[in-house]
Amino acid sequence: MEVYDKNLTIFANMLINSQIRFQHLKDSFYSFKDISDNWLINIRGDLRNDVIAFLQGELGDKMVLFELLDDKRAGGGWFKNSLEMITKAKCDYIFIWNEDHLNIAPQDTLNKVVEEMINNDADYLLYTYLPHWRERFNAISKSDIIQSHKYIDLANVTKKNLDLFFPTKERLCIVSAAAIFKKDFLYKVIKAERIKLPIFFTHLLYSLMTMLNRIGLVFNKKKGYDAINKLFFYKLRRFPLETPFELEISQDRKYILPMKVAVPKIELFACIDDDINYSGSQLIKRGLYPLQAISEVLQSERETSSSVFKELLEINDHYALYRLDLAKNKVYTQRYYQDEIRTQALLKESIILIKGSLVLSIGDSQKHLLPGQTVSYYPNIKYTIKANEDSVFIVISASLHNKKIKYAIN
Repeated sequence: MEVYDKNLTIFANMLINSQIRFQHLKDSFYSFKDISDNWLINIRGDLRNDVIAFLQGELGDKMVLFELLDDKRAGGGWFKNSLEMITKAKCDYIFIWNEDHLNIAPQDTLNKVVEEMINNDADYLLYTYLPHWRERFNAISKSDIIQSHKYIDLANVTKKNLDLFFPTKERLCIVSAAAIFKKDFLYKVIKAERIKLPIFFTHLLYSLMTMLNRIGLVFNKKKGYDAINKLFFYKLRRFPLETPFELEISQDRKYILPMKVAVPKIELFACIDDDINYSGSQLIKRGLYPLQAISEVLQSERETSSSVFKELLEINDHYALYRLDLAKNKVYTQRYYQDEIRTQALLKESIILIKGSLVLSIGDSQKHLLPGQTVSYYPNIKYTIKANEDSVFIVISASLHNKKIKYAIN
């Protein structure tokens, strides 16, 4: 049974360039797909069309699709595009969807967390890295600061009491992108952070500090950047225009306060593959991802001729795995390479012989293989595999996803 919280808009302004990120997006989507009927979607990157087709099939008219692709042009960027998207939000609360985060709580719990945020007029809830705010709330025992509810704790964080939550001078984030925002508060943050100097000025500053260090004026670049950025009213850009990372507001930027911060009492979402802030917190290291431990090729690709049978067993962003059956005295010949103006990396291929006997000829070299033996080679040089007897072998090659490849037998 579908349960929709009519007070929550899902917001996705994402860059998806790999099959791995696409798979993360699918798994993330299924973990909380029943939480809303208002999805604002802007997809960029190489797999844009595939992602849109997937979401259209799942969401139908619940999805509002945007084509805001000017994220690198001056006047464009993630923040400008996001402001345009927010105007289409039906709800007062907005969930910033990160495709690498998975909901590990019951969806009904997420509904109830949002309901308590609404009832208490909360501005912000970080839905991941639970210790980030939870540790700070637990360290404060003053009942007049922390309000406890069934699903969330709540505090009004101001310029005066911020040091209670962040007592150190280390730059930590009080606002991050993986969060649920009250729409008005999100709009306020984006407006405050949208206008920045081009990142060229930041690169120039770091080059200058590097030069000063080399001539003997040694100082901490990070602290130097923070001090100069403060003089420029935090208008030095830290990240490229097309990324959302300027939404990460550190505690020294108090102009965003006051804000009413909610903290969930249980863990809601966790990152699939990143534990930079809290070692061991990612789902892969916790043994909670992938969701299906056994991987299968559901529609196997097969090629059959009079001499060879070739079957795709597995393919991903890193490698492709094939099984080949080669009849006695028959040959399998190929040559291929990445067809780009500049070759960034040599492709490589390996053979594992399962049954029979093979001879690999490549250039002036030959290698005889018996069952259990393995050989690796570079396929941009023409190679020929000949079966001395009926043979079965595995070919492992670099994945050709999103690569321009030229095959040439000559």
